[in-house]
Amino acid sequence: MCSLLYWYQKRFNFSIKNTWIKLPRFSSKVEMKKNGQAVWVPVTVRVEDHVIVPDLDHFNIENPDQFIEDYTSNIASTPMDMSRPLWEFHVLNVKTSSAKSVGIGKLHHSLGDGMSLMSLLLASSRKVSDPKAPPTTTATKKHADSSAKGWWCIRRFWLVINIIFTTLIELFKFWLTLCFMRDTKTPLMSEPGDTVRPRKCINRIISLDDVKMIKNTMEMKVNDVLLGMTQAGLSRYLSKKSDDDMATGKKKVRLRGTVAVNLRPDTKIEDLTNMMEKGSKCRWGNFVGIVIFPLWVRGEDDPLEYVRKAKSTMDMKRISMEALILYGLVKCIMKIFGDKAAENIVKRVFGHTTLTFSSVMGPKEEVSLFDHPMSYVTATASGGPQALIIHFVSYVDKIIINLAVDTTVIPDPHQLCDDLVESLGIIKLAALEKGVHNMEREDMAREKQAEITIMEPLSPVSRLFVSPGFYGVIVFTLGFKTRCNSSAIVEGIKNTWIKLPRFSSKVVMDDKKNGEAVWVPVNVRVEDHVFVPDIDHSDITNPDQFIEDYTSNIANTLMDMSRPLWEFHVLNIKTSNAESLGIGKFHHSLGDGMSLMSLLYASSRKISDPNALPTTATTRKQVGSNDNWWLVARFWLMIRVIFTTFIELFKSLLTLCFMRDTKTPLMGKPGDRNGPRKIIHRIVSFDDVKFVKNTMKMKVNDVLLGITQAGDDPVTEKKKSLEETRLRGTIAVNLRPETKIKDLADMMTKGSKCRWGNFIGVVIFPLWIRSEDDPLEYVRRAKATMDKKKISMEALVLYGFIKFTMKIFGVKAVEAITKRVFSHTTLTFSNVLGPNEDISFFEHPMCYVGASALIGPQALIIHYVSYADKIIINLAVDTTVIPDPHVLCDNLVESLEIIKLSLLEKGLHKMEELFKGLCTIAVQELHHEVKPGVWRCLWLWPICSFRDLDASVTLIFIKFRGLRIARHPQFVA
Repeated sequence: MCSLLYWYQKRFNFSIKNTWIKLPRFSSKVEMKKNGQAVWVPVTVRVEDHVIVPDLDHFNIENPDQFIEDYTSNIASTPMDMSRPLWEFHVLNVKTSSAKSVGIGKLHHSLGDGMSLMSLLLASSRKVSDPKAPPTTTATKKHADSSAKGWWCIRRFWLVINIIFTTLIELFKFWLTLCFMRDTKTPLMSEPGDTVRPRKCINRIISLDDVKMIKNTMEMKVNDVLLGMTQAGLSRYLSKKSDDDMATGKKKVRLRGTVAVNLRPDTKIEDLTNMMEKGSKCRWGNFVGIVIFPLWVRGEDDPLEYVRKAKSTMDMKRISMEALILYGLVKCIMKIFGDKAAENIVKRVFGHTTLTFSSVMGPKEEVSLFDHPMSYVTATASGGPQALIIHFVSYVDKIIINLAVDTTVIPDPHQLCDDLVESLGIIKLAALEKGVHNMEREDMAREKQAEITIMEPLSPVSRLFVSPGFYGVIVFTLGFKTRCNSSAIVEGIKNTWIKLPRFSSKVVMDDKKNGEAVWVPVNVRVEDHVFVPDIDHSDITNPDQFIEDYTSNIANTLMDMSRPLWEFHVLNIKTSNAESLGIGKFHHSLGDGMSLMSLLYASSRKISDPNALPTTATTRKQVGSNDNWWLVARFWLMIRVIFTTFIELFKSLLTLCFMRDTKTPLMGKPGDRNGPRKIIHRIVSFDDVKFVKNTMKMKVNDVLLGITQAGDDPVTEKKKSLEETRLRGTIAVNLRPETKIKDLADMMTKGSKCRWGNFIGVVIFPLWIRSEDDPLEYVRRAKATMDKKKISMEALVLYGFIKFTMKIFGVKAVEAITKRVFSHTTLTFSNVLGPNEDISFFEHPMCYVGASALIGPQALIIHYVSYADKIIINLAVDTTVIPDPHVLCDNLVESLEIIKLSLLEKGLHKMEELFKGLCTIAVQELHHEVKPGVWRCLWLWPICSFRDLDASVTLIFIKFRGLRIARHPQFVA
């Protein structure tokens, strides 16, 4: 129903022809096939037969509002003519208390649900403020991710458990309702077995601003407020109609409603053209499910209790998959047993509940329907055996309450509607009083906060890194294409790094917090942290070896904890890969690899555009499946996630307790503390890694782990012993919701999804150390294991466990647990995605970036860092355990080459087989097709073999009966 200022029937008919009739369902009728299946059949539509303008005697209309109610109720109760398109529109030039004229539409529910028909309204309308512009659709706000807060990993894991448990409980309740559980007999409940009966349609207009004020004060959604208002209004109505025991709550009342739920992935009203597109996520049609909602009908002293109860119940319903599963169940029953079976189930559920509730979000700005400015929009879906149907529709700053009531059961629907409106007013007054008290409490909290000294506590992982027994630092190397200007670097650090709180703070143990480590701001003199050593170049015979020794010495020197925990060294020494170098050393408590990479981005500019910041590399998201089995696939994924998580956590528990890696030349000695490290690196081609990745259809991480596994290529005699070798690594995992490197300003923003800090977990990765004839088996094995790890929540749960243990037992307990896990495994592996283009660091063009994190007692730490078209392999090695780290590094580089060559050879074999097959087919076709007396020609010209030509190309020219060979099944395969 919509109110319109002026009506011109011819213009209206013309407008409908240009919009509604172009939709297939508005120009089709429903016919039944011989097998009983209903289908849409296109027909010719005469719009004038569907647009009705009754001839009214205005002098006999004493109460226009009552007349419109009766007219609407009569339309709703009159069955539709199924032999023509199932819609009609009535134009009434009757002035009411809310509008100067009224348009009443009646559409069969088979045409579409509320969301579909609201999109049709928006497509038929234009903004009043801009008559040529279509209305803007209302978008729903997504909840901010709480990942930056304390226990988000535990909450995420608990959410998965909660979804499954809640869904099973709600489905069990639904089954009870379907079988026998019926609502208590109240003045709102229809008689058992009632069929669809005539309805009285009435409406009231309330303020959307009042609803939003309650929503914001109580921190809930609009639907929660509307359901709370419904519960309060029904309680008021029943208190007047029922006995005292029911009104006071002494007598328990079971009163439930079926709530209509939109099942589309996107909840906002979509543009009509998008909804009509094939494959759209928000298709036109009836994509609605139902959930059974228990209504809190009691006499409450606090009116806000109704909205609290509504929010509590709705929070459970939102995480339940009840509506999705029931929708799939009804489709399955309809397909197997027919429409009658599904109809009986739905009618039985409606017959055992009291009412239906739904809400639709309408236009948020004033619109005109076919050049007729609108003042309000209402909608009521009539059907089912229930005596009461409640619908809410929003329009601009209004919400319209719509009731469709069976007056034989509820003889005074206006009283019920008034109770709903009054309940909103009572809840609003209670919320205003609550809001005043909240403001007073907030003022007191702000005053108390101002008295507290600003000292930021360290995160749990950072506290672990500053503990004496678990010292951790990050050493990175920047290779430059030009000589270094130390003054420019000092000036750049003053303008960027020092503005970050952690780079201008030191770590202090706070006695007021039981010795907990906190960040305390201090004054920083940058020149004391930037070192330019005086080097005698004549004594340096091997610059690369000198840099390795210098870097290793920096890494093994303990940091001064009495000042900010960072330093930067400038070395103007030309090496095989760079003209000069910058070597940074950061304490790991400052942040993880992703945080420090964002700092590098903020300190750099594009070489192609010196004024532009580097673009962050993005990770591609997988496209969701739109097939009919997506519900089953999603449910199965949840089962796999839980099962895999439990298995991986059990393995971690075994590792923590007693399961230790096999003693190998890579394994550190039991009980070793952090020993001195040798830091070396190699540069390999990123394009080679991408080639392996694309050819084998996997991720870069899978390829790098495959290279790592292949790096220890044993001799054949040791094959048997290697098959019994257990060799595992701890892999550092970024726990932030987004995996791409974020802008530094975003990471430092409070409440950001990707906060600066140490948000990393670890997973224990079993390495495939075997002598394989096929080098590709290493990357296949790496991918298979990583696929399991990716769906496991092992890292999240262990991170939450570490936080919990630290809070209860202190940092010493966490340190002992972490060191035990590291000492029972062989190595640590991680990688960081660096810049994907050439950049300059404080106006110094860079040629590579290397980084190593030195943590734990393991003898081998492997890090991969990408830069433009390179990947830098970084090893931090305990030379007392691994005396030849360069051999190990060379093995990793050679493994990449072997895997790449194996793939190339595999590709050549495929091309040779294709070529031989093509020749065979050509000869067969020639013998089969060429007949005496008919001139045919076939040119088959192999220039050379694959192995003799560098380009590996064989040219084949075939001219034979329209290139029939190219269409041969074997050739196509």
